[in-house]
Amino acid sequence: MFVLTALFLVFLLLEELKACCNHASENLKDVPADISADCKKVNLQNNEITDLIGGVFAFLDQCIELNLKPNKIWRIYSGAFLGLSNLKKLNLRENLLSIFNDQAFMGLDSLQNLDLGWNRISRLQPYVFSFMSELQALDLTMNEIA
Repeated sequence: MFVLTALFLVFLLLEELKACCNHASENLKDVPADISADCKKVNLQNNEITDLIGGVFAFLDQCIELNLKPNKIWRIYSGAFLGLSNLKKLNLRENLLSIFNDQAFMGLDSLQNLDLGWNRISRLQPYVFSFMSELQALDLTMNEIA
């Protein structure tokens, strides 16, 4: 019985690893186009990404967690997150973000946790989070909001 349990746990671990796409600390300037569409967790932390263009994540509809901390992201274009309809957790901590347009987070209907801590955010547009009806946690720690 113990052997079967151990084999099952190994199988679960392998499935979890297969579902993760790790591109951390690769000095990437842009989001790579070769991320597998069936990735559930995408790790792009510690890179040199500066902006997120519209549709850059359009092929990641299975992704539930996206880590973009810390990079050098200062601009998020409208529609950048379209396609991430199942995303639950988005980490944009420790970037250079300062202001967002009203459609910056369009497509994040299922998002529950958004970390925007340690950026340069000085003000928020009135409807910037209006696309996130499931949002439960928002971290704005150490920003420049008055």
